[in-house]
Amino acid sequence: MIKFKRLLTKGNKMNLLTIILTLFFSSLVFGGIPRTHEELLEAKKSSENIFYEFQSSKSHTKYLYLGIKESSGEATLFKSRVDENPLLEWEILLKDEVSPFDLPVKDIFVNEDNSNEIFVWTEEGIFVSETKGSRFEKDTRMENPKTKEEFLESVAQVKNNSFTPPTKYTNQVNDLPPIAILYWDTIFWDSTQVLLNNIVSPPSTFSFMHGRVAVGDSGLVHLATVREDNLLRYYRSTDYGETFEPEVVLLDSIGGAYEIFATGDYVYIYSVNSIIAIDEQIRLFVSSDKGQNWSLTSYPFSTHSGFVAEVDTAYEYQETGAGGSIWQARSYDGGNNFSPYSMITDTVYATLQRPTVAVGDSSLIYMRTGGKVSTTGTYVYRSTDFGNTWELPVNINPPDVQSVSSPELVYNSGNYHSIRGGVALYARSLNEGATFENPYVLCHPNQLCYADYGLQISAYEENVFVLWVNDVAYPDNRAYLKISRDNGDSWSKELISNQSEPNFTVIPTEISIANDDSLVYIVYLDGEEIGSDWHTRLNFRRGFYKFPKSNVSPDSIEILSGVLPSQIDTSFTITNDGKGNGVLSVSKIELPSFVNLINPADSTFILKPDSTKNVGVSFDIANIQDDSIKVYTNDRFGEIKTIFIKTDIGSDLEEKSNEINSFSLSQNYPNPFNPTTVINYELQIKNYENAKLTIFNILGEEVVSWRLNQNSSNYGKVVWDGTDRFEKPVSSGVYLYRLQVGNESLTKKMLLLR
Repeated sequence: MIKFKRLLTKGNKMNLLTIILTLFFSSLVFGGIPRTHEELLEAKKSSENIFYEFQSSKSHTKYLYLGIKESSGEATLFKSRVDENPLLEWEILLKDEVSPFDLPVKDIFVNEDNSNEIFVWTEEGIFVSETKGSRFEKDTRMENPKTKEEFLESVAQVKNNSFTPPTKYTNQVNDLPPIAILYWDTIFWDSTQVLLNNIVSPPSTFSFMHGRVAVGDSGLVHLATVREDNLLRYYRSTDYGETFEPEVVLLDSIGGAYEIFATGDYVYIYSVNSIIAIDEQIRLFVSSDKGQNWSLTSYPFSTHSGFVAEVDTAYEYQETGAGGSIWQARSYDGGNNFSPYSMITDTVYATLQRPTVAVGDSSLIYMRTGGKVSTTGTYVYRSTDFGNTWELPVNINPPDVQSVSSPELVYNSGNYHSIRGGVALYARSLNEGATFENPYVLCHPNQLCYADYGLQISAYEENVFVLWVNDVAYPDNRAYLKISRDNGDSWSKELISNQSEPNFTVIPTEISIANDDSLVYIVYLDGEEIGSDWHTRLNFRRGFYKFPKSNVSPDSIEILSGVLPSQIDTSFTITNDGKGNGVLSVSKIELPSFVNLINPADSTFILKPDSTKNVGVSFDIANIQDDSIKVYTNDRFGEIKTIFIKTDIGSDLEEKSNEINSFSLSQNYPNPFNPTTVINYELQIKNYENAKLTIFNILGEEVVSWRLNQNSSNYGKVVWDGTDRFEKPVSSGVYLYRLQVGNESLTKKMLLLR
């Protein structure tokens, strides 16, 4: 049973007087950019800047656009999601994919029919973005208006004419080989588990339900979720995410779950009160026994804050806004008591977004958007003595990149991995954060890709994962994932990681990802519009990214008539080629009655990557006939491996004329496919009554099957439209199809993309 207690100590106050005074004197927000909902209300009354609220009809999330009327060479166009988090997190919109939009803004308009399309009125004319603000171009179809009314009239005439989202991101299909999916791009996903449901009724309410996932050293999976009812719920799985224990409600006034860390026996949940709460406070929940019992530490905050923990050592950071400083407090007793705040840098130009923090083997990295004199750039603050002293900040953006937003940072196996928003700019450090190298754009607007707010990164050894929500390339949003299996040197194609279902779309709130040595876990929100309401679901999904790849040789054993002994001994070889670094498990070897294992212990065994096993078998010649040996494995590319036994002993030509001479199964075409694919086969037989073609999902469950009818030739085909035997559409993923005739079968795989 999980227990919970509240812990309030004198040390929790952490001497915030200095921070509060700094916040008071910096309350005149930099450039009119409000940091909280209270500042937003005041800014709308007193500021001349442009505030434009927009609620997406596709996802019922609410956004606020801010245009600065005066420019000093800094960014002037921002976007923030609006929810019950008391702090606003501003994304800097871009002029040319890598540079901020820096022209003085006179007005803003977002197309209600296509939220990708944003129009901005400036002194130089009207600029339009067709990719949600990742790139703006001057719209030559419209003259520079003189009034706001002329601006809106001009936009009304041209909106919807410049960009129509394609029905599918075709690059993912066309770049894959036609006959097979690549191992590099393969993740075997389980079915989605729905954690929470809700009904949102716009415009009075909007979606912000979200969750955070973490995997501990012990293999437990931990989830923290927040719904529109402001309850912070905790879930725990003891079987690697296959099932979860009953939820535990930790508090009833939470507006956002910022972070969750599982390290050693400790689990930390770093959250913030809702805007409806009486007191605006950070809420830190700590369990020192892997989620069984919980304590709560509460303390006020200034503006944006950050947190990281390693076993019982926790680091907490507060930023005090424009012209203010960055402050650090440390705890060495699992968050029960923190030291007084100490300053790690004296001045920051502005506070737009939450920072990200990670702790390494011999360093501590604090990463944020903007530095002392700029709102743009990605600045790294580094300590090599775990927070006692700090080096001067360094902008790690490449020289030709001025602006990317919302950095995320993770440390694993001696390396830091970072990802930044918009274009999903990846970089890594192999020297404890001294330098960052290998910048790589994972999501390019020219390829109809946009990494929406809240992209996430996780890593385990040389496997690095990046997750984001993209709604530029589809009519409906998708959760995209890219994986690198070589420590960030090269990357897979975009993989759709949410479970595709008719009428459901991913909602771009907070998403989350974690992984261990063979599994990746994601949490995302999706929804379906029913009438005027939006039915939302918070989903958890588990995928296998490491798996065995087996080969059996030879694929047939032929014994022909002649002078033969009564018994023949031979062998076949099973290999785990190791490409997936997964352990191959052989659970059963199915033999005909006339075949025996020379060593009975060979019926079940495991093979480590890059290893081989010879299995000896003995044939009773007196009873031999055509048949097969089946090897049952955990190879998800083909669980059953078949070795055919061929002989001419004991059969005459009359009998053979009515038996199988040969048969073949072709690779489906096209592959991957949507919505239909063709499967060709050849059966050189005279009777078809035992011929069957079956499609299975990756769990081995039958989806649909056909009995094959005799025709005038030996060739036939089946057209599959992606539905099951009840004529319901199935979800995207890998499917197996098997041609079976009597005791013999052939199996291949195919990929359905919705």
